[in-house]
Amino acid sequence: SRRLLPVPKVVKQELRMAFRLLPMLIVDLKAQYSDTVFASDASDWGAGGVYTPLHPEMAARMHRFSVGKGWNMRVDPSEAEQNRDGDPRLPDDLRSFIRAARWKRNIRHRWRWKDHITLQEGRAHLLQLEWIARQPDRHGVRQPFLIHSQAYVGAAVKGRSSSRRLLRVCRKAAACFIFSSVRPLYLWIPTDDQPADEASRS
Repeated sequence: SRRLLPVPKVVKQELRMAFRLLPMLIVDLKAQYSDTVFASDASDWGAGGVYTPLHPEMAARMHRFSVGKGWNMRVDPSEAEQNRDGDPRLPDDLRSFIRAARWKRNIRHRWRWKDHITLQEGRAHLLQLEWIARQPDRHGVRQPFLIHSQAYVGAAVKGRSSSRRLLRVCRKAAACFIFSSVRPLYLWIPTDDQPADEASRS
């Protein structure tokens, strides 16, 4: 039948929000790589974030190994195929850079309550995004982020999650990206290589 049905209220709200965001949905295909790489981590104590200078060539290499939609999928499929055992770790030269770099802390936040670690990892990353959003000179770039939570990286790359609480974190992150015109490049790293580990524990 061709019976007309009313549009659900929640759909109307989403359409209104989409129309309001349209003027801000701009992507600069010529955006340069950031001259800084950020890392964030969470523990039972709190959240920590660090950053270090980054050469454009190293940033471009990180882009090649950034995670795409679908876990263990890289932008560069030829090199990704080298890890046929499903190991998502970065190549040795990137891991060596991460270990040798001099990291400076920019986020230190103690939790008021305990929560699921994936949510805390997302909130730690969100604190760093808010820090970046407050600095106009860091806007409009392709920005690498180092995170060791596989669950959160998967949600962050897609921009959504079946968990409503994690979905709220993803939406807040999206708001920061829209505001700052930052294009995120997510890289998963092992816990042993996480430079923000110490910053999240004290």
